[in-house]
Amino acid sequence: MKWANSQQHTTREKESKSKLIWIVLGIILTIGLIFGIYFFTTSNNSSTNDPNIQYLPSEEEAQVKINQIKTNKGIDQRQATIEFLTSYVPEIKWWEINSLSELDEKIKLVNNRTGFPPFKEVPKVDNFNREVEGNIQKKALMFFASIIPRQADNTPDWKGIKDFRSYMLTVMKPLMEGIKFKPTFATQENYQELERRIKEEINPLLSSLNSQFSGLSIVSELNALTETLLSKFFQGHIYSEVVHDELGKQLEIVNHKKYESQKTGNNSTNWKWSIILYEIAFQQSS
Repeated sequence: MKWANSQQHTTREKESKSKLIWIVLGIILTIGLIFGIYFFTTSNNSSTNDPNIQYLPSEEEAQVKINQIKTNKGIDQRQATIEFLTSYVPEIKWWEINSLSELDEKIKLVNNRTGFPPFKEVPKVDNFNREVEGNIQKKALMFFASIIPRQADNTPDWKGIKDFRSYMLTVMKPLMEGIKFKPTFATQENYQELERRIKEEINPLLSSLNSQFSGLSIVSELNALTETLLSKFFQGHIYSEVVHDELGKQLEIVNHKKYESQKTGNNSTNWKWSIILYEIAFQQSS
C-alpha cells in the first residue's frame, strides 16, 4: 500500500515536472516569436532607408530651415525653398544631355539626393497630407534648384533681387530663352517618345501606385510606395513640363500642347489608417 502511494506520488511529481517544462518551453517560444516579429518588422522598416538615397528633412524640419533662410537673407518663400534645396540638388545643365538614357540618369541622380523622409510610424491624416503635398511642391522646384546660377559657395546668385517672380522674369527668362537642346537630342523621335512615356508609363504607374495605397498595412510599405510615387512624379515633371515642352517649342511642333501635373479627381482611401491619397497625372492643357 505504501509502495502504491509512493508510486502514485512519483508519477504525479513527474507529470507536474513535465507540465512545468512544457509551460517554460511555451513561454520561451512565445518570447522568441514576439522578438522575431519585432526584429522582422524593424528590419522591414529600416530597409526603406536606402543608403544610396539622401533623404530630405521632414516637412516640418525643412520649413524651419527655409524660414531661417528667408529671414536671414530677406528673400521670399520660393527663393528660400530653392536655396534650401540647392544643398541637396546637384547643379545640372539639362540642355547638354545627348540621349533619353542620359536624361534618365540625371533624373535618378536628383531623386537619389532628394528622397522622401521615411515615416517612423503611421502618420496622422493632417501630417501625411502636409508631408506629401510639401514634398510634391519641392519636387516641382527641383528643376529650378538645379539650374539657377550659383556663387562660389554653391548658394544661388539672386543678383540682389528679393522677389522670386521678378528674378524669374529679369534673370532666368532671358537666360533660358538663349538655351537650346543639342541637335542630337532635339529630334522628333525623342519628342514623340517622351509623349509616349508620359501617357503609357508615367500616368499608368502613378494611377497604379495610388490604387495600391488602400491595401497598405505596415509603415515600410507606406514608405516604399510614397518614395516611388514622388520619384515618378519628378520624372514625369521633367519629361513633361521641362523637356517635352521645350522640345515642342524648339522643334516648332504645330499642334504642341504642354503636359502639366493635375489631380485627376480619383483618390484611394486606406480605411485602416483613415488616410486619403489623391491621384495625380500629367495631362495636356486645353
